[in-house]
Amino acid sequence: QLGVEVARPRLDTLLEAVRDGIAAAALVVDALVTPTRQRAAGITVDGIVGPATRSAGGDAAIPPPPWRPTLDLVPLMMANARADIGQVEVPLNSNNGPFVRRVLDGTGVEPPANYCAAAVRYWLRHAAAGLGVTPPIAGSVGAKATMAQLQRAERWYPVDAVREGRAPLRPGMIVVWDRSDPKRPESSWWGHIGVVVRAERREFWAIEANAGPAVAEYVESLHDSRLLGAGWVD
Repeated sequence: QLGVEVARPRLDTLLEAVRDGIAAAALVVDALVTPTRQRAAGITVDGIVGPATRSAGGDAAIPPPPWRPTLDLVPLMMANARADIGQVEVPLNSNNGPFVRRVLDGTGVEPPANYCAAAVRYWLRHAAAGLGVTPPIAGSVGAKATMAQLQRAERWYPVDAVREGRAPLRPGMIVVWDRSDPKRPESSWWGHIGVVVRAERREFWAIEANAGPAVAEYVESLHDSRLLGAGWVD
């Protein structure tokens, strides 16, 4: 049996080989797909996604490359979330401030505004950008809209599966709660969202924004009646 001191270097080598393989596959995808897009747009076919390619018909005419699996996305997303622990609203309880403006930037929503889902979107998208990959979901400023994206991507476990252990929570999973008011139909879209840090049989820890005036790690119950389920992005 290999000792830890022997196994670890070999594991690191294997992981590096996998990452290299993913990167190579991504280059192949770009090489095959980009010329097709350029021919459709009627511009010079050079296989490079430059300004002319992106501006031809608008960005919407040239879809982003497909999701590329990476072993590093979740750890980097969690690192982004941890780095923001302690970020506070300014003034307190205002749904505003530098952090709120940062995570809402580019969403079309101006503070003061709810921002729990915008924070998760920010952590995920910046992790993906740092790795040069497209995230498996786009993210949203709405918790339930984020859940819907995970469901469409077939990356969602309903709460019963989570509670029964058929789909146990793990670090990096995205959890969503219902926050609607049954007496107010217009609130049906209200929700809350967080990123799982660790989990035990009856409870779990999650990094959450907009659960209070500061980003923090909270202990949550698996049996919270408003917990809707969990999704994954790895």
